[in-house]
Amino acid sequence: MLWIIDSLYYFPDRTRIGLRATCLAVECAAAIALIGVRFNRFYGLGQMRLGPWYLAWSALSLGVATIGWSTSRSNITAQIREVSVLSALAVASLGLAFWVAGYLLGPGQIGLAVGRKLAMLALPGKIPRLYSPSVPWILSAVSVLARVCLILLGRYAYLGDPEARINSPTFYTQPLTIIGGFGAAALVIAASDLAQHGGARRRLTLLVILLVEVSFGLVSGMKEEFALIILSICIVFAVARYRFPFKWALLGVGIFLVVIIPFNVAYREAVRSSSGALDTRDAVRAAPGIFAATQEDQSLAKTITDSGDYLLYRVSSIDSLAVTLQRTPDIIGYRSSWELLQMPMFGAIPRFVWPDKPVLQDAYTFNHDYYSMDRSIYTSAAILPQGDLYRYGGLLPLAIGMMLFGVFARLVDERLHPILDPRLAVLFVPLFPLIIKSEAGVGDVLAQLPMTIIMLVLITRLAYRVSPGRAVAGR
Repeated sequence: MLWIIDSLYYFPDRTRIGLRATCLAVECAAAIALIGVRFNRFYGLGQMRLGPWYLAWSALSLGVATIGWSTSRSNITAQIREVSVLSALAVASLGLAFWVAGYLLGPGQIGLAVGRKLAMLALPGKIPRLYSPSVPWILSAVSVLARVCLILLGRYAYLGDPEARINSPTFYTQPLTIIGGFGAAALVIAASDLAQHGGARRRLTLLVILLVEVSFGLVSGMKEEFALIILSICIVFAVARYRFPFKWALLGVGIFLVVIIPFNVAYREAVRSSSGALDTRDAVRAAPGIFAATQEDQSLAKTITDSGDYLLYRVSSIDSLAVTLQRTPDIIGYRSSWELLQMPMFGAIPRFVWPDKPVLQDAYTFNHDYYSMDRSIYTSAAILPQGDLYRYGGLLPLAIGMMLFGVFARLVDERLHPILDPRLAVLFVPLFPLIIKSEAGVGDVLAQLPMTIIMLVLITRLAYRVSPGRAVAGR
């Protein structure tokens, strides 16, 4: 009905943006009711199912956050035309319809069988107990060592010289980054162990690993690291205890607004200022002082308001799709779809085997090609999957790609969800933000996915005991 009103009556572009954004939010709500009716606990949102949560995030990031869209929000959005935003909302609505169709159709019997085999490969038994209480400690210690090495080598997260990463790639960055991710797996394993069995020892383990992850997350300059920590614990406890931990989630969101965002903004400005980038060691040394300064003499109400405005701006993702439609293919031609088919193999080959392997830098090139940023400015821009798929040939690749994404989300929900077996949380939690809120190009995601799944399966298999009998996930 809202789309009919939009097509039959004349409205100023600004009003039509709000109307179409509302249309998109309503579409997502209807889709949640459609696909969530088969799940218990609030249409699958309480079970942390990927399908409903993807639609809820889309309703927020593409719908609600776009209602008040304005070209005056920043210098970057000033170059985006309102008519491009209107087109982006229509294309996003179409893409969501194909995503829902893919989720409803599912991967079929063959796909479900493959997912079942993958789950059984990770969990060759039915007793969800760790090999040893020291497993999370060992994983955390190894990850700390890897991240310290990256800091010393000037290659950790947001820190270091971004130009060197693009122009002088090294063979050790990828393996050290993967090993550094063991800390996130340790957090999930510790949280899952505590949620299932309780006990003071397990509570201490989770607390220590949590403090380690928060510390490295602050130093990394990536606020998404802290958001992933909150998400990990919420998913584990929501599934293990059959109720969403609203109090802890609200506490985490409060800390994120009052502490993390102000520190992150100040820290990133200090790490990469107009005078140049700080050395990684100097950045780490400066972090405590910056943290203390951001917490002194601040008005709580103003901090929450500023952080809320900043967060709403960062959550909104329509700009990426709008600028893509505005410049493709009239200014920037379509890319070859063959590139996407090559990406899984491309990402699986390590650099020490292929020393001249090109650096994946879609977010960097997108920022300069589509937002006209100077190439001497080494920063990245978020890429919406719908927009990235459109760059590979228009609406047909977008429709096919979104449908396949929906199929994959259904596969994860049906075969890799921790409600089937708590140990599957090690696989499920990292896939959750990758599917729900991906800001990397589709090619980058396809390149990372095979290696990510392989490493998560190995960690899960090594962390838990092998016991006779069929795995719970195989039922």
